[in-house]
Amino acid sequence: MEWPIKNIWINNEIAFVEWPFKCNYKNRIGEFDGVSIIKFDEANKMISVKGFQSASRHVYPYENRTSI
Repeated sequence: MEWPIKNIWINNEIAFVEWPFKCNYKNRIGEFDGVSIIKFDEANKMISVKGFQSASRHVYPYENRTSI
């Protein structure tokens, strides 16, 4: 349903990409926030992709707020 790129940071041959993900799988809505770490070679071809996910709802323990 959604998989937009929120932010991209590039440092030499490594890109860090932040993205929220939302899908409908077997009539159930699922969502999470994700980050990918992508490594490139000298020819700018991807040589490694690592993906990580976290819950979409974040609690900030030192502040009185929650994000969705």
